[in-house]
Amino acid sequence: MMQMVQLFNSRETEISHYWWENQKNAELKEIIEDINKDINQITDSLTSDEARIQAKEMSDEYKELDEKICFIKNIRQIKKRTTFFELIKKTIATVHFVDDGMIISPGKLSEIKLHPKAYNQIGDFIGKIKEIKKNKTAIELLAVYDQCRKKTKDQKAFKDKFRQILDESSEGHLQAASTLLNDKEYKNCNFKKVDIENIVTEGLKSALSRAIQVPKLSKDVQSDFHKFCDLQVKEIRGQLTKEDSELIKMGNICEFHRKEYFFKSITDHTTHILYMEESDKLERELGGGKNLEEWKSEKTKLDSKFKNDEVNEEVYNQMSREIEQKTKEAEEVRRFKLVIDKMVLSGEGSNERISNLLNKIYSNKDKIREIKRQINRRTEFQTAKDATAQFARDINTFSGGQMERFTYVAYKKYVDSILQKVCENDNLSVSGIRNEKIFKNMSIEDYGRLSGVLREYGSYGIDLLKGAIELLKNPEFAPSENVVTSNDIASLTEAINHHKKQDADLLSQIINGTENLYDDFKKELNKCYNEIKQLTPHKPWTSKISMLYHHPKHAREFGNPPVSAEDYFGRFSKQIFKEENLTSEGYSQDGAATKRSYTSRHEFKKHVGFTTKNDEQEIINSHFTKEEFHK
Repeated sequence: MMQMVQLFNSRETEISHYWWENQKNAELKEIIEDINKDINQITDSLTSDEARIQAKEMSDEYKELDEKICFIKNIRQIKKRTTFFELIKKTIATVHFVDDGMIISPGKLSEIKLHPKAYNQIGDFIGKIKEIKKNKTAIELLAVYDQCRKKTKDQKAFKDKFRQILDESSEGHLQAASTLLNDKEYKNCNFKKVDIENIVTEGLKSALSRAIQVPKLSKDVQSDFHKFCDLQVKEIRGQLTKEDSELIKMGNICEFHRKEYFFKSITDHTTHILYMEESDKLERELGGGKNLEEWKSEKTKLDSKFKNDEVNEEVYNQMSREIEQKTKEAEEVRRFKLVIDKMVLSGEGSNERISNLLNKIYSNKDKIREIKRQINRRTEFQTAKDATAQFARDINTFSGGQMERFTYVAYKKYVDSILQKVCENDNLSVSGIRNEKIFKNMSIEDYGRLSGVLREYGSYGIDLLKGAIELLKNPEFAPSENVVTSNDIASLTEAINHHKKQDADLLSQIINGTENLYDDFKKELNKCYNEIKQLTPHKPWTSKISMLYHHPKHAREFGNPPVSAEDYFGRFSKQIFKEENLTSEGYSQDGAATKRSYTSRHEFKKHVGFTTKNDEQEIINSHFTKEEFHK
């Protein structure tokens, strides 16, 4: 009987397992069918054969279930899907979809990862147009001022009168400008022939062209952008409506052109050698087979061997001298490498420009000549250098301007390379500070922030980062308790740079941790920090460290003497961050947050502000003024 029961239970288990496996397979089959149906619906919804062919080719590449889901998830978030697939086909771009976005040209020099929401915004000029409308009075007055100022004897007095018109009036400003030009004080300037209407129209066109960053493409494309700018200026001046069919049509055409150029600027560089890899290889070759960190590591190993009696004193002393000499040579090579890397990734990679800058920065002309001779012998490095400099120029409209501000993988590698030098290790850990892994798992926005700092400050960038880290290691530096992100480090480097402009020796004293300038700087920041800790800004800021940097930098822009932290983070912040001043709103590169821009006026100056909005909270990044009548 017992055997029968066991046999029955075993048979029941087999049947149950068989049923469950069939059930799972049936459910899986149904899921796959639904997914394939979704992909077919996407393909069928496209309105051109080229787009449908490209979409099918791409979807067929995805064999696994999770890959198909990533494809559907990303495509559903792209607004103009037909255009998207048409451009991929036209530019022969390689696009790979992952869970949190798409990677274009994976593994290549021009690789970039971005979210579909960020892609949608390429060629969306609405925010820049709103900003120009908000600043229309100033742009028009500035155009008239620029046209006429050189004819006056006292340009400063002339500028002050235009500032006064701007400060006092938003209506009737052109009439006020005309009255000023016809004043008897300027009767010898021949201003009666000045065509104010034409001047302000051209001024607005010029401002719009700069704002939307017209790419340098074919004459036909340039013509389309010029036509769009002409129509848009008419709309800004009230001579057309937003709904004008020709204006809408040209706006769509120019959006297409900018998106096409985005893909083309990537695919033009897919076959080029990866620059940072070549640069690192060259550094080792010129540094005696190792880079600076590796020679330092050799010295540490030698010290350990000597301590453990594995080498005698004579051998130790001889090897120490050799390693120390190699370390000095590697330090010199490193200095040259940092200058060259920065120039190449800024699009200035010609041998002549690099040579001129090296000669300006360093006094050892013989060493410079030797470095140049060695570099010129390496064909692969030269090829990578020239191609990367051209790539940097081609993508500058997307990476370095005021539109998308994308961070490409080449710049992530550049930041990692610098951080490895600063941290003196490959895993980017920083010993001796509160958050030793502050540079680990950085977002693309974090990389973009550090890349901007390093590219702006050039050869000082690495020293500024070292200075910031040395500050954090000092127990007397109170703000270190609030430094928790790489963005805080970036703010600290900018705070140091702001003060360095007043005291050239400050940076070296911070790195060495000695002398009066360092002590005074530390006390000043501690005082500012303690004041900021007591404040409650009207909206949250990125961090206390960001506040610590922004107030000293921008306080003078709002008054003389400089306004207090309470006023900067209070009433002047309230003045700009109002919904009526909102000019643009768009997604970050990773699609995780919304970036907002605000524009207003403070006296005769332009007042701008920037925030990041997450699910529930809007966080202030910065606000400051811009002097427009600066000539």
